[in-house]
Amino acid sequence: MSRVREPPLPTAAGGQISVLSYNLLAPCYVRVHGQPWNAYAHCQDQWLEWKGRQDKLASEIIALNADVVCLQEVVYEERAVDWR
Repeated sequence: MSRVREPPLPTAAGGQISVLSYNLLAPCYVRVHGQPWNAYAHCQDQWLEWKGRQDKLASEIIALNADVVCLQEVVYEERAVDWR
């Protein structure tokens, strides 16, 4: 996975903030029949299943230590059950 690290954003007081935008890959977009671009043939099933990814995703997002975190492809029902 490649990451682009931009310089921190300046704030009005002269400080800086960091912003993280992270795509979680919603389970509904994994290996969709008739959509070969969603096949993820290079990935093992265990890494595509939510149970296999959620702890690693949480650890990585926390480790990146951003001031603002924007998450994409969030499935509320999945998060509400597993990340209380």
